[in-house]
Amino acid sequence: MTPYLMHVCFIDGLQYERKMHHNFTALLVSRRKQLALRLIDAAQVSGLAVPTVQRLENGTGTIGSLSSYLSALDRKLYWHGIGDAEHSRSIVDRRKRLGISQRAMAQRIGVSHRTIIALEKDFTGRVETLLRCLHELKLKPTLRSHSTVPDDSNYDKVDTEVLRVLDARHDARPQFALIQSDALDALRGMPSNIIDCAITSPPYWQQRAYEAGGIGEEQTVGEYLTDLRAVFQQVHRLLKPTGSLWINIDDTYHQRSMQGIPWRLVLGLVEDCGWLIRNDVIWSKTGGSLNRSSNRFSHRHEHLFHLVKSEDYYHDHDAIRLAAKPARLDQPQIATATGLTLDACLERIATNDQLSEDEKINASKEVRTTFDEIAQGKLHDFRLVLRGGRVTHSDSQSISARASKLDRQGYYLLRYDPDGSLMGDVWNIAPDRSKGRSGHYAAFPQDLCDVPIRATCPPSGVVLDPFVGTGTSLVVAQKLGRHGIGIDLSDEYINLARQRLQIS
Repeated sequence: MTPYLMHVCFIDGLQYERKMHHNFTALLVSRRKQLALRLIDAAQVSGLAVPTVQRLENGTGTIGSLSSYLSALDRKLYWHGIGDAEHSRSIVDRRKRLGISQRAMAQRIGVSHRTIIALEKDFTGRVETLLRCLHELKLKPTLRSHSTVPDDSNYDKVDTEVLRVLDARHDARPQFALIQSDALDALRGMPSNIIDCAITSPPYWQQRAYEAGGIGEEQTVGEYLTDLRAVFQQVHRLLKPTGSLWINIDDTYHQRSMQGIPWRLVLGLVEDCGWLIRNDVIWSKTGGSLNRSSNRFSHRHEHLFHLVKSEDYYHDHDAIRLAAKPARLDQPQIATATGLTLDACLERIATNDQLSEDEKINASKEVRTTFDEIAQGKLHDFRLVLRGGRVTHSDSQSISARASKLDRQGYYLLRYDPDGSLMGDVWNIAPDRSKGRSGHYAAFPQDLCDVPIRATCPPSGVVLDPFVGTGTSLVVAQKLGRHGIGIDLSDEYINLARQRLQIS
């Protein structure tokens, strides 16, 4: 790296640190004003001197004073699911995951080694030291209410951009809101029953160090699942009764064992809110993948769960049909898409020794009529099932209506839908390896979002992605004429999403 580039990187980092510093202290001022407290009032409530409160609102002072002040404001310091009692451990674990020693951290932010030790051991020291440390660890501090009860009426917290999207639901041009926030906090501030379709890929547990920290860096898989379940409880509240939720999630190997995260999460969601599980789609990753283990198979699939709130959910199956293969009309003899001919069907009927003569006459007549429909372009393919041959699904008449029909008349025709077949639950899609996406290490492939949105979000509906990343789900929504709301903890990702959506 040239000296010039080093200088530019340093300036950008300093500007980002100052921005984070300003944003955090602005939260303190905003909360005090929300409570209609003057500086002197806030000082009396918190048991601090007025100059101390002023220093805290300027981003200086001690962490101990900050804790007292936050308590008076009914707020707690928060980042990616870490409560007050776990702040020190969170900083230590994050630093180690990024491979930064205590001495290196001290040098980076310009403090002594002892200062870092005190911060990590007892969570003591200066506020400015804490903010610089969080900046180096790519953790974004924010404030959260002590209450953990979801508030269904926090309309004053709803971002004005979200309201703009909701007001524009019937506009021809898709509208989008991108919110830089912790997902749980942002969702709690939105009204119920506003979303048509939610599709997201939450950060996987302990697989990556994301730009802004957040969910995925919990110490245990149990904590990770608890945090995700809290988010999806809010998603359940926001979805309309006709809405759908799609979750793309992968497992993690920990201590040489898979943790079963995908199904543990989904079963937990069912327990929380009574979701109905409609599909477990397997995303088969084409193009291969690395496997550094010599004693297990390569891991080449992920789950995409489809969950709904009620049986009466929106689903446009015609929008995702696979095109039917055409019948072969230019052959000497007309053939179905799978090569079935009239002569072959008639021969099968004539040589079947389990059909009566009347049954053979009826079967032959219906087959001839069916081939007339194929010649007219009304049908592309069918399957002929005769008594004594292979039946579909079951030969038990108590279970299968087809088995009952076969016993009664000796045959049946299984007609294929001329509009095409429905998709299966194994999708072969290559991972996203797009150029220019180096800022995000686990971007959605667009093809993975296309079918869910077309099938379960009505035209001009609203798509929600609470872990929007660089915005792939909303880019697909935009192409399909749907509106969208995206949330992410990272400023960088939100800015990338804005660029991709070409919105200001």
